[in-house]
Amino acid sequence: MRLLIWLPLLCWLNPLHAQNPVSIEQELRSYFEKIDYWAHFNDSAHPDISKFDSLEAANQVFRSSLLAHTAAYPATMSYDFKELEALGLRIRTSLDRQFRIYSWDTHTGGTAHVYEAVFQYKSDNKVYSKTIHGPEGDFGRWYSNIYQLKTEQHTYYLGLYHAVFSGKDHYQGVKLFTIENSTLKDKVRLFKTRTGVKNELGFSFNFFSVANRSERPVKLIYYEEDEQKLSLPEVMQDGKVTKKIMVYQFDGENFVQIQ
Repeated sequence: MRLLIWLPLLCWLNPLHAQNPVSIEQELRSYFEKIDYWAHFNDSAHPDISKFDSLEAANQVFRSSLLAHTAAYPATMSYDFKELEALGLRIRTSLDRQFRIYSWDTHTGGTAHVYEAVFQYKSDNKVYSKTIHGPEGDFGRWYSNIYQLKTEQHTYYLGLYHAVFSGKDHYQGVKLFTIENSTLKDKVRLFKTRTGVKNELGFSFNFFSVANRSERPVKLIYYEEDEQKLSLPEVMQDGKVTKKIMVYQFDGENFVQIQ
């Protein structure tokens, strides 16, 4: 039987052990570094140790600790967590600083990367934190930007996300969120398409068709907050990204295609 190397028990993840963002970051860093440790662990030299089980456990410990701290301490909402970002944790915060997404590569995939995300938000001067589960078999996604759309009734957040299924096969999309009655709503529908009003817009593409672009990550979706316009490229059936652009503009009720 292959062994699972000892990790801190989840019940030990008590946010009371860390009372300020600096000490919280140090605790989270110790857990996050375990993910990298097990991702690069040479299990061929230790056949009695389960690398994958240890890696999954390390992700579980980090996720649980991140959820606990970001739900307990409002100061985490605006703290930079620079050390964690340097290690690979992606942290994006909305302009109004009411919504934040933490996402990371779990290293539990192969050429298809598996990502996790924790969503933190503020309502009535309280902070909340949650995960959002995709359908079975979903590889997850990481978020590179949060855009903001403010109407008379609501503030909507547009999360630009990325998924990697292989070196060639990538996906890029944008997902809508809003905060209502102390609840993060992740099913709000504003994208009006030919097949109905959607919560997300996105597309699969061949990464090698845009690999010569200088920016990393490659950014194919743009949002103009002043004009409330969302631009996406047209993609051919073989995944090649073209220079043609589709534009959706908010008309007061939905994003409708104008180009």
